[in-house]
Amino acid sequence: MSQTFSTVQVEWSDAVCRVRFDKPGQLNALDNEMADELAVLFGEVLPNSEARVVVISGNGGTFMAGASLDRLESWRAQPPEAVAKALTTGFTAVMVELTPMPVVAAVDGVAFGIGLDICLAADTVIATDRAVFALPETDVGVVPLGGSTHILAHRVGLGRATRIVMFGEKVPAQRALEWGLVSSVVTPEELDGAVDALVDKLLRRSPGAMRAAKRLLRSTPALTVEEAARAERAEFLACLTAPDVAEGIAAVRERRRPQFARGAV
Repeated sequence: MSQTFSTVQVEWSDAVCRVRFDKPGQLNALDNEMADELAVLFGEVLPNSEARVVVISGNGGTFMAGASLDRLESWRAQPPEAVAKALTTGFTAVMVELTPMPVVAAVDGVAFGIGLDICLAADTVIATDRAVFALPETDVGVVPLGGSTHILAHRVGLGRATRIVMFGEKVPAQRALEWGLVSSVVTPEELDGAVDALVDKLLRRSPGAMRAAKRLLRSTPALTVEEAARAERAEFLACLTAPDVAEGIAAVRERRRPQFARGAV
């Protein structure tokens, strides 16, 4: 992939796309330019790429400090219809959630506002012990976007979600681990190694099966048990006819690492 961006660093290597927010001077706050670039990346580039894993992080010891105040002020100057269109077609954490391959959020420092939204949309989150999570939108008179209130209430329970959304409570890394907001907590020095180990584990698995599993996990909360079982059967049958199954069986029998094909299945 040759496309470059001004506010985001994108590195492609060994079927992994590493996305780094790159405005450390403003704590990687999401401004209009970064939002436009992330919309292209997550809306057009990644869904059509051969990446098997996406890793999201931030430069400068900060993940993302939310949306910039300038972005909020620019919306106040526009008609509601224009803002509604921007929120519908522009970048939100929903684009991260809809990314077909596994998404890993590697969080150091603050993940506030849409930074936390992105973490909720990721498939797993590895945080340093100095990471802090919050949704401070009510401090400036608005509410969170991107479905975060829905996801958060289901993830941590209504009581804890109320503390985060309505009371503006900041959640340090260890408490985030206890509440299920993050998967593991490491020191800042251990973060890169922990992410690399997880990426290696994900790359050992069939990309087609991983995408199918993600679709199932994301759709399950809205389904009955019977509907979920039907969805599983459909995904299982689609996987069964793919070349990855033959390769997976052969690799287990030969006691070697499978060599799965890249690309969507």
